Amino acid sequence: DGTKYCRYIQIKISDFDQKQTTEFIEETWTKLFPTFPFAYSYLEDDFIAMYERETQTNVMFKYFAILAIIISCLGLFGLASYMAEQKTKEIGVRKAMGASVSSIVLIMSKEFIKWVAIANILTWPLAWYFGNQFLDQFANRTKISAEIFILAGVLSVAIALLTISYQSIKAAKQNPVNALRYE
Repeated sequence: DGTKYCRYIQIKISDFDQKQTTEFIEETWTKLFPTFPFAYSYLEDDFIAMYERETQTNVMFKYFAILAIIISCLGLFGLASYMAEQKTKEIGVRKAMGASVSSIVLIMSKEFIKWVAIANILTWPLAWYFGNQFLDQFANRTKISAEIFILAGVLSVAIALLTISYQSIKAAKQNPVNALRYE
């Protein structure tokens, strides 16, 4: 009696006539092992079910990442507004002395870019470590390359620049007389 030693049997069948082949296998199984019910599943379906949790987690992470980016952009926008308000007189003096709009935008952007770059450099080792920990649970895994981190850094700087550019350009285009009127 081979049923003591075997829990599963894997049979490779062609895609040509799956229904008839499955019916034949069920008839043969019932003849050989009448006390054991015939239950089958396709390996492809089993793999899909096995990775369904990861797929759902992936979707959830995407939504939370988008939400985190939106919240951080709102925070950056608020900080840029506050900084532009605080530096109104400095920007007015620079404009009166002949500074261009691009140089004022560059001055305002440098501070934010510095902090975004520092945040990226501090989080890269943590992302690498936890990413590898997550990938270790899979049989077929990929390596985490440095290009991913560089791309993430460039994208975060670009998003930060886009977020603060409105406030920076608005502050740089203001008439310096308005800023210096009460001095």
